[in-house]
Amino acid sequence: MKNLKINVLVFAMMLCLMSCEKGDVESLEPTISTETTNLSNDVEKITFDNGTQVSFYKIDDGELKGVFLLEEADCGDCSAVNAASILAKKELTEQEMFWALSKPGTVVPDFLKAINSEKSANIKPQGWGRDAINKLSPMEQRGATIACNNNSFTSSIAYGFIGNPEFIRLDKTPNNYGPFVNDCANLGPVGCDNGQKYRYTATFAGIKKWKGKICSRAVQNSSNNHMTKYYCDQPVLCTTYVGPELYFEYLSNGVWRSMKQNFPPGFEVPANKVKSYTYSWGTNSNTSFRLRVRNAMGKDQFDFMMDK
Repeated sequence: MKNLKINVLVFAMMLCLMSCEKGDVESLEPTISTETTNLSNDVEKITFDNGTQVSFYKIDDGELKGVFLLEEADCGDCSAVNAASILAKKELTEQEMFWALSKPGTVVPDFLKAINSEKSANIKPQGWGRDAINKLSPMEQRGATIACNNNSFTSSIAYGFIGNPEFIRLDKTPNNYGPFVNDCANLGPVGCDNGQKYRYTATFAGIKKWKGKICSRAVQNSSNNHMTKYYCDQPVLCTTYVGPELYFEYLSNGVWRSMKQNFPPGFEVPANKVKSYTYSWGTNSNTSFRLRVRNAMGKDQFDFMMDK
C-alpha cells in the first residue's frame, strides 16, 4: 500500500510539471508543491514609517541565481517600489531599487553591490527615492497606488514598476471565477466546517524575468467565516482564524520552492484587511514561476497582475 501511494504521488507530480511546461497560466488541475526554504539565507529588508516593507532575497539554488524583490504594504497608497519607478521613468534593477530606497549610509550587502560599480557622473545619492517619494504631488501619489480598487490597482501600468503586464485579473472571488478550485479534500475533517475553501494557481513557464502584483482582501463575517476548529485540549474544540494565504514560488529540479526565506512559506491576509504585494525576480536560467492562493473563501477579493 505504501508503494502504491508513492507511485500515485510521483505520477501526479509528473502531470503537474507537464502542465506547467505547456505554458498554461491558470490551471484547474490539482497542484503538488514541496515548500522548502531556499538554499541561501541572505536577505535585506527596508521598512518605512507607514509599515511598508521592501525585502531583497538572494536566491542561489544551483543554476538559479538572482535577487527576489518583494514589497508588502498594508495600504493602497504606499507602494515605494512603484513610486520610485515612476520618478525614475525607467525600469529599475533590484540593485538600483535598494540604492534608491535605503537610508543614506546603509551598508549595501554583497549580493546587491552591482550599483556601486557603476561609473557614472549622474548617479543619484543613496536614498534618493525616499525623499522624492515624500515630495510626490497628490496626483502622483494616486498614480503610485496599489489596492483592490481597479483604477488604483492598474494605475502603475503606465511608466510604473510593472510596465505592460501580459496577465491581469481584476475583481476575482472564488464565487465568481472558475479557476478557483474547491480545496476541501486537502484541508482535513474540520477545514471546511464553515463553508468551502478554495485554491488558485497562475503559472508562467520557461522564463527568466517575472514581475507582478497581488492585492487581496480577506472578508471575515458570519457568511464568510474563516474561523477554523482545532483540538486545543482534547476533547475540547477551539477556533482560530485561518485567512487566505498567498505564495510566490519558483520551480527548481522538479520541486516548487517558496521565494520567502523563512517559515511559514506563504503570507496570510488578516481578517478584513487589504494586503498588497509587489514583486520582481530575474535570473540567467529559464524556469517556471507561479502565484498561488490557499484557504480562500467565496467572498474574499483578489486582483492579480503578472509580466514576463
